[in-house]
Amino acid sequence: MYRFLLLLLIAAAGCSGHKADPDEVLKIFSRHSCAEADPAVLRKAVEAGKPALLRSIDPYAVIFPPGRRTVQDYPGALKASAGLVLWKTAAGLEAVEIYPGSPAAKAGLVPGDIIKDLDGKAGADLTGPETAGIMAGRRGTELKLDGEKKSGGPLALTLTREIAGFPLVWGFMVPGEKTGYLRLASFSAKTPESVKKEIEALTAAGARSVIIDLRHNYGGSLDALSETLGLFAAGPKTLFKAVSRHPGYSSDFAAQKAGPFAGLKLALLTDSGTVSRAEIFAASLKEEGRAFTVGGYTPGNVAVTKTFRLNKGGALRLTVAKLAPPSGADLSDKGVPPDVPVEDPLDGEYAFTADFPPALASADPVIQAALKKLK
Repeated sequence: MYRFLLLLLIAAAGCSGHKADPDEVLKIFSRHSCAEADPAVLRKAVEAGKPALLRSIDPYAVIFPPGRRTVQDYPGALKASAGLVLWKTAAGLEAVEIYPGSPAAKAGLVPGDIIKDLDGKAGADLTGPETAGIMAGRRGTELKLDGEKKSGGPLALTLTREIAGFPLVWGFMVPGEKTGYLRLASFSAKTPESVKKEIEALTAAGARSVIIDLRHNYGGSLDALSETLGLFAAGPKTLFKAVSRHPGYSSDFAAQKAGPFAGLKLALLTDSGTVSRAEIFAASLKEEGRAFTVGGYTPGNVAVTKTFRLNKGGALRLTVAKLAPPSGADLSDKGVPPDVPVEDPLDGEYAFTADFPPALASADPVIQAALKKLK
């Protein structure tokens, strides 16, 4: 249910002195590489065992030595939470999202409950960073909440911080607005169904527009991307393309009919961690005039890679195709520019360890910029 952050640890190829067979590597490149490579340069890169030279041919090409790859730990202590997201209103800090199965959910908290005090501090006086600092902490520590229940009566709970992750797809209605918020963290097999369910709930609650948060969405399945984009399609049309010099790796992904949310106004939140499939999701909807983007530039990592086993052990990963929006525009190293640029304090090298939005969602400047543009 949760994307535990430990699953996002970085795998490194390492250096073992292993040399692949240049002829075998050249043969694989010739048959599968998205772009043509200079055979002489490629042979030199393999024979010399120079990863940098290989990456100059294909930025995503790697020769993995035989054996197990090492794993690097995240440089810092991971923080845990009680599983709720808040929004500052005139009444106090309103709970807008309760993660299923979290300590907050088990304690009976529901969206609409009002938190007046967090660990003895008045919620009305807390800034976004201060709220985040209280909400997150070491696993096993306690968080005290005092306020009023949505159903009436006082609320007084002590929760134990336990979870260090969050659901892949979840959403809430923005208090006082006819806008919903949807967090979309990746494109897995269950993503299309989850997105459909969440947006149906938001539109049933009165949402006329939806903010889709793609910040630090690390990609996923092409089929899931296609099916999710199809939910917003205006009719039968190309949604995106896989482009390669090899016909076997080239394909058009298309919607067969209009999606259930074809008329919904969309704002897409992006940053430097909006990668691969998420970039195409944003570019496709933006190109078709279905949405505008808010936040930062995406990195232009639209490569489709494949890994091939080598006869002498180890493996070769290379780019076999590139993803493109319906127009076929090449986003490589360019990415998707924001229509509304906003400096995001959570963006950065290790920002994938943070929840989006932060614990106090109303303090998120990217969400606030999207709300302003939607009005």
